[in-house]
Amino acid sequence: DTAIDFIMGGGYFSRLLAKTVGPKGKLYAYQPAEFIGFRAQYGVDQKTVADAYANITPLNGSLAALAFPESADVIFTAQNYHDLHLTAFPAGLAETVNAALFKALKPGGVLLIIDHAAV
Repeated sequence: DTAIDFIMGGGYFSRLLAKTVGPKGKLYAYQPAEFIGFRAQYGVDQKTVADAYANITPLNGSLAALAFPESADVIFTAQNYHDLHLTAFPAGLAETVNAALFKALKPGGVLLIIDHAAV
C-alpha cells in the first residue's frame, strides 16, 4: 500500500505506518513548510525518521500548494487538522487542503483524521 502521514509532527505515526505498509509499500511523510518555519525541529524530525526507514519519502512544501507525487490508499493525520483553521493561516486553507487530500486518494481510499475541538 501507499500511505501519507499528513503533518507528521515528530514522526511517531510515520514509524508505525512505515512498518504497516511494509518493505514493498511506501509512506510519504509530509511536514508543511509552515510548520518547519514555526519550529525547525520538525524538519530535523522528518529527516531522522525518513533516514531510519527505506520506505519513507519525506515531503514538505506549502499547505496552500499541497500536492503528492502519487495517489495513496490511506492518508492519516493525528492532532493536526484543527491547525488548518487557525487565524494565522489564510481564510479557506482547510478547504484547499481538503480538496488536495481527496484528490490524492485512490478510489476507495481512506482519509483518517484524529483530532479534537477546543476553545
